[in-house]
Amino acid sequence: MVLLTPGPTPIHPRVQTALGKEMRGHLDPEVLATNRRIREHLGILFDPGPGALLAAMPGSGSLGMEAGLTNLADEGDAVLLLVSGTFGERMVEIAHAYQFDYKVLRSEPGHPIDPQAVAEELNHRPYKLVALVHGETSTGVLNPVEEIAELVQAHGALFMLDAVTTAGMMPLSMQKLGVDYAFTGSQKCLSAPPGLAPFALS
Repeated sequence: MVLLTPGPTPIHPRVQTALGKEMRGHLDPEVLATNRRIREHLGILFDPGPGALLAAMPGSGSLGMEAGLTNLADEGDAVLLLVSGTFGERMVEIAHAYQFDYKVLRSEPGHPIDPQAVAEELNHRPYKLVALVHGETSTGVLNPVEEIAELVQAHGALFMLDAVTTAGMMPLSMQKLGVDYAFTGSQKCLSAPPGLAPFALS
């Protein structure tokens, strides 16, 4: 059977076999070597540039989202949230819970974020952080990250990208785009077991 959904996706039999092996401690040499390999692969996946922090947090993509928002912005900071579906709305919930000074820019249902609307909002006031879902699972919308990233970089804000349904499916270079933080979920395009939120912080 071939699943053509955003995830969870089937995992390779070799991975399934490895899941049945005996548990090892987090400081076991084999575990440390595996973590190093994972970070090397994440560097290829995200291409964040030299000196980046690369890791896989134990949790879902939503953990990657919350970790990014709450470490790149503080209470009262101006944050622009670009929303084109359910997972963009999750960013709004997090921003509200952490009492950011946030503005929501929504697209019409089933349509991508309009870069012109982003440009107008960025000209309206200064923002510390701009956050966007690259591929919105709930609608299938692919947002124009290249144009938006260019606007955010010119504005001088940090740029956070939810790449849960795009990292591993299509080319993504954080350093070429000017993305400061990106994350994904292991169960999506990576076809790995669920429960990890790989991320890169430039």
